[in-house]
Amino acid sequence: MKKIIVLTLLLLLTLGASSAYANTETEPNDTYTTANVLSQGDNYGKLSGSLDRDWWSDQVPAGSVHKVTLTSPSGYPYLITLYTLSPLGVPVYQSSASGNGSVTLNGGASGTTFFVKVTPAFLNVDTRKNYTLNLSTVN
Repeated sequence: MKKIIVLTLLLLLTLGASSAYANTETEPNDTYTTANVLSQGDNYGKLSGSLDRDWWSDQVPAGSVHKVTLTSPSGYPYLITLYTLSPLGVPVYQSSASGNGSVTLNGGASGTTFFVKVTPAFLNVDTRKNYTLNLSTVN
């Protein structure tokens, strides 16, 4: 009976720990074509080195505005860069922010897919700690 209780507790602890980072990046996501989809709330990622690039995407409905806020690991300012796609399907720069900054995604009249890229700002990376991208709806 004790074994069943201990195993049940271990299972619950494991499930609880995995749900703490439910919206975590998965590799490969080094290009806009392999971008992870942002979820409302906190999304977690980790740069594996100074050349790592993490791409995320968000579909903003018509008439809506979303905000993506980056929280970098302490002492390691990362850069968040926002892109849309040109009619030819090529990423087009929109805006950027570094450290603990944010970018605004405006769906416009017909809705738009945005791509967010996270990179190190100065090629210094903390490979042990997550960064956080918080996706919120402004209106």
